[in-house]
Amino acid sequence: MTLMEMIDLAIAANGGEGFRQDWCQCDYSVGYVPCEYCAIRNALLAMKRHLSCVLSDTERLDFLQKITDEKAYSGQVILRNSTTGRGWRLHETTQEGASSSVRDAIDQYMAANKDVPKAANEGGEFA
Repeated sequence: MTLMEMIDLAIAANGGEGFRQDWCQCDYSVGYVPCEYCAIRNALLAMKRHLSCVLSDTERLDFLQKITDEKAYSGQVILRNSTTGRGWRLHETTQEGASSSVRDAIDQYMAANKDVPKAANEGGEFA
């Protein structure tokens, strides 16, 4: 179950997205302090709105692959350490070892760097 599905389930269990007056116990006589129902409902709806605007890693990688496939330069990418020692670089290049797949370029870099956690399907710590 995805996080969005869990939020939808929690919202449904809390009366759905529609406000239920008969569930509300807010006390307006002492200033607006939301009851437990309203506080949970409002928090879940705010989280759902926020998450619906966040791009997934798949969408980000698909975008990078799309602009790589346009072959503005070489259509080949590499992820490598900077030659000047100032971090790392993911870029389009004609350099040897480059790949036509953004995902493969990232995988190759991860495989070459032992301090990166193994993927779950490799029995790593995220399994």
